[in-house]
Amino acid sequence: KLNIKSLHEIEELLNSFNIMSLKLNESYKRLETLSIIDKLTGLYNRRYFDEALEKEVLRARRFKHDLSLMFIDIDKFKHFNDTYGHTEGDVVLQRLGRLIKEQARNEIDIACRYGGEEFTVILPETTSNDAFTIAWRLIRDFRGIKFHIATEEEPVQETISIGVAELEYEGDSKTLLVQADKAMYEAKKLGGNRVCDYGV
Repeated sequence: KLNIKSLHEIEELLNSFNIMSLKLNESYKRLETLSIIDKLTGLYNRRYFDEALEKEVLRARRFKHDLSLMFIDIDKFKHFNDTYGHTEGDVVLQRLGRLIKEQARNEIDIACRYGGEEFTVILPETTSNDAFTIAWRLIRDFRGIKFHIATEEEPVQETISIGVAELEYEGDSKTLLVQADKAMYEAKKLGGNRVCDYGV
């Protein structure tokens, strides 16, 4: 049984409960953030991407706004990992993640690590032509990065392939993703280090 002798004790007890509640809330928010962030790159993860794309597609259709999606893949990444090891491969993934984050518009674009060496960027209020321009800038800047590997005398350069798709009238999130993915594979089929736009 709780025996409270004064108003002062009640205030102290309430303050303790409030502090405990705030700490629990902060812990919950930290856990929630960790559950949607890719640990290696600091970008959003696949789980967050799936939810965000669905929301952005619904919003774009409702307000009749433009929406584009970029699907990015590192060219011949398995060969890189097999040759230089996964630790060096992680450096490449981190550097690409950082570059994508630098190019993305703060609090507008949604940059994610889709899985493995694949990345996606959701581009609200963006036509495929504008997304195409952004994609070429990413390709140019990533190609210019030199990766210094202990076993190699010369720095190693890597390239990426990007597929771009724009949300069609009454299109859905699944279709948009498939179209961007197909465009990316077309870019790889043509030799990589390039952008392909779905339907172009």
